[in-house]
Amino acid sequence: MAAENKPNLDKIEESFLSIMGDLEESYGGIFRKGITDPKVIKKGDLEEFGKSLIRISEFLNNRLEDLEFQEEEEESKRIKPRLEKAIKVVHEMGHEIETVKTQEPSDYHWYVIGALIVVLIGLFNYIEMYTEYH
Repeated sequence: MAAENKPNLDKIEESFLSIMGDLEESYGGIFRKGITDPKVIKKGDLEEFGKSLIRISEFLNNRLEDLEFQEEEEESKRIKPRLEKAIKVVHEMGHEIETVKTQEPSDYHWYVIGALIVVLIGLFNYIEMYTEYH
């Protein structure tokens, strides 16, 4: 009965690989390391995941700094401070996770996180392009 409640890892990995194939074609594979690398996910190296989250949070923070916000968007509890806080939390989580010396091989949670990171990167790219041309 318990086996019926487990996700289909092959299907999850296949879906994730299709996203990464698109990303590789679009960006020359620049982000295909760490938490977005299917080989790293299969291995389940939490230290590498932590380091990857730190790199991604630094990347997102740099992209956030490049965005121009309206004055009201920079006020407390508005979009800019919320994004800054969320990115800081990802950075802190990365430091905590990188200290863990165990492994979680082929855990579907890492595929989900990797896919969400691809979404975030895409959104930042879109925002940057949109603001550049409008």
